[in-house]
Amino acid sequence: MTAAYQVPANRIIGAPSWFDSKYFDIDAISGAPNEGNATFDQNRLRLQSLLADRFNLTIHHETRQLPAYALVLVSPGKFGPHLQIDDEKCAPAPPTTTSAYPVKSDGGVSSLNCGDVSGRGSSNSTQYLGRAVTMDRFLAVLAGPPAEPNIERPIIDATGITQRIDFDLQFARFNGAATDASSATSFPSLSTALQDQLGLKLQSETGPVDVIVIDHVEEPTTN
Repeated sequence: MTAAYQVPANRIIGAPSWFDSKYFDIDAISGAPNEGNATFDQNRLRLQSLLADRFNLTIHHETRQLPAYALVLVSPGKFGPHLQIDDEKCAPAPPTTTSAYPVKSDGGVSSLNCGDVSGRGSSNSTQYLGRAVTMDRFLAVLAGPPAEPNIERPIIDATGITQRIDFDLQFARFNGAATDASSATSFPSLSTALQDQLGLKLQSETGPVDVIVIDHVEEPTTN
């Protein structure tokens, strides 16, 4: 469900007890042979169809007041050394996917096309670079992929930044709530990296969050 609906597991409500304890194998082909490679959105919609067909899944969306983080500037009007407003000398390239999460790429920010984000990781660190990206895209990248988020809570943009930004953010890899992480590596925690590299910080608050509520779901029958 996290892949099909692009939300973290903690924003899926009403799952039965077997949801996190039983495992299922899927043997499927993504698209017909003459259709070429399927896009991110096509695969996401196919996963939703599979869940509805084989698990009889029905859902609805709700807005609930939940713990969240507000992203703010540490000092109003001042950015960190690895964050700047894009010079706007080039128009953002048309996206090849609507996925908010980064794609692999080599080189620094200047090597990226306008509107692109690069994500690279090692056993002990994660690095994100972006060129001419919107704040909405940056927040999605910062949160991380739904299946393995960098930050468990939803993030609300309270920076006041309306222009596209260039950024370079590197922090210690951590499996869990990265804002509370301490690492034995030479890389800073995510919260420290945000402040020192980008001049940003996360403040705890409660705010409106979109959640998925499971109305009905069944274990699938065998083929």
